[in-house]
Amino acid sequence: MRATNLPLAALSAAFCRRCLVALALIAASSTTVARASGFDHLSLAPQLGQLVVAQQAPKGGGPGQKQKKPKAAAVKPKVAVEVDPALLRDKIALPPDYQVPPPHLPDIDIVKELPFVTKKDARDPAWRAHSEQMRKYNALLPKGTFTDVKAERDILRYGIKYKLARMTQRSILFPSDEDREKILKAQEEEKRVEVPETIEKIRDDILKDVKETNAFNGAMDIRDAFLDILCEEAVKLYDNSFYVRFNVALILSNLNNRDEDRVKMIPEQPCFKAVKALLELVNDPKQHPMYKVHPVVDLAKICRHKDCKPEDRFAIIESLINQMGQAKTLPDWYGMRLAESMSQLGEPNDRTRQPVVVDALVKVLKDPAYSYRVRSAAAQALGRVPLEGYRKADEIAVEMLRLGEQMALDYEKTPKNPRWKLYFWSVYLGFQPKDAAERADKKGLLGQVDSKPVLAGTKTVVTEAYQHFLPLAQNVLGGRASAPIPDQLRKIKVWLDARGKPALAGKAG
Repeated sequence: MRATNLPLAALSAAFCRRCLVALALIAASSTTVARASGFDHLSLAPQLGQLVVAQQAPKGGGPGQKQKKPKAAAVKPKVAVEVDPALLRDKIALPPDYQVPPPHLPDIDIVKELPFVTKKDARDPAWRAHSEQMRKYNALLPKGTFTDVKAERDILRYGIKYKLARMTQRSILFPSDEDREKILKAQEEEKRVEVPETIEKIRDDILKDVKETNAFNGAMDIRDAFLDILCEEAVKLYDNSFYVRFNVALILSNLNNRDEDRVKMIPEQPCFKAVKALLELVNDPKQHPMYKVHPVVDLAKICRHKDCKPEDRFAIIESLINQMGQAKTLPDWYGMRLAESMSQLGEPNDRTRQPVVVDALVKVLKDPAYSYRVRSAAAQALGRVPLEGYRKADEIAVEMLRLGEQMALDYEKTPKNPRWKLYFWSVYLGFQPKDAAERADKKGLLGQVDSKPVLAGTKTVVTEAYQHFLPLAQNVLGGRASAPIPDQLRKIKVWLDARGKPALAGKAG
């Protein structure tokens, strides 16, 4: 620091003046913010301004000289700022489509602890017997084949029931503050630290045990028995706590009949044994959709597999269609996931070869009782479901454009809603492929009418509908639009009126 000959008092006075000038500048900017927010009475700028003038007075003249009065600042006229209507209702309002979460998770207060052996003493006979059973259980997993079928199946059941029972314990579901601190500390530490057992760790241990049944000798008797017993025992926990149900659903949704073998170029095979347990969960109206999301996705994967039994495939199709019918009153994210899964079922027909999956998605597309989030997801799904059995691709295209018209009318009212981009993008993907892989597979309505002779007669209407929808999507998604929304809506209305009665207004969401 450079040395100075000024006395300490002068330095202090200079420092104070600089601080006060800085505070005045800060306060002036705060005044602008305060006035814009309607809090003029909180501003301290006038008081700080007087202090600054008083400190700087000696620079303008001696003690006997008159001080010039500061000129009043010119008042600028207030400019009206465009404000989202939602914010006019409440300055801290959430976006119009935001769904407030429930006060607490469903079934969170339910605790049904299943009995299991606990360690009281190493010499305790019950604990020693338990330890021996678990030792046999761990040794049995990689064997591949049974030596004594009945006795060894009982060992498998003992080990599976023990681990599932551990998931239900109050100490696992609701760890103490001390245990939470240990878990957080273990996550922050780079080195391995012993932490209290969690329900996620038990879930991962069970899935790890499933992988352990991949025997080196290629035998799968132990694995098949393990999957059978696990599916039988897991469904008994469907009435337990939220955390138990959710993690059981994750376990059942991540089982494979056979794991992928990259060396032998063998793909994974989904667990067909889990179909019954998964359908029981999905079809139960008392179960919350949060438990059903992962099972729905896994059921779709099972349904499209070439080795899926016809009765299982038809049961899955029927279940998902029924769930979609109930999605009007269920959370939007569940209906969106249902639509996506219904596009991945493979053959979309029932036992009588009727295109029931396409029929269900078209109903959702037309029905204003569903939110835009679900209807746009149905539009995207219809571009990926095989339409040979339905054949009326032109009618689907008309309904997609009608949905686009309804969304554009509502978009004009609340253009700042970020959800509109998702909705218009989903409908756009109903016409067009998403990426190079989908382009190669001829996904989207345009790809299907180009590649499938049975749909060739609908190509003109599908193309015209897409050309009318495209400017709407360009306006919302930020592209270079060929026409503004109001002008394009007039053209769309004329085109749609020539093809039937318009649908009712849609439901935002």
